[in-house]
Amino acid sequence: MTTAQHDPSLLFPPSVEIRNSPIEGRGVFARARIAAGVRLLEYTGEVILWADAAQDEEHFYDFELDESRVLRPRENECTAMYVNHSCDPNCETHQEGDRLFYETLREIAPGEELSVNYFVQIEGATLEEGLRDYACRCGSPACKGTMLDV
Repeated sequence: MTTAQHDPSLLFPPSVEIRNSPIEGRGVFARARIAAGVRLLEYTGEVILWADAAQDEEHFYDFELDESRVLRPRENECTAMYVNHSCDPNCETHQEGDRLFYETLREIAPGEELSVNYFVQIEGATLEEGLRDYACRCGSPACKGTMLDV
């Protein structure tokens, strides 16, 4: 399909770094204090059809744009793809057309991991399946135990 246009300053901002995460795999961490309400990262990649994405086992990083399309990032071209899920996130996503941005919900301290709520929706999934297949490891006191939006 298409590749979304992006703001280069939001791909690898100097205020963050990617490193190993206690939540899951790699994560994005603040190098310095980041104020609340900052548009920090852009989630970039190729816009593809859900039907095509669903046939690929490697679609974990796909971000739903609408009922028929997803944004598929390219490794090493999108810092935002490494932002992990949290049930008590410090960032949120904002969609503008085919563009997705991560903005801070509150001030973020140096060394703190950035997080968003993934709001994973799997039609017909039960809480039991969510706890098993989409376990959350955010460590927040508000943790639901699953990334599913249940």
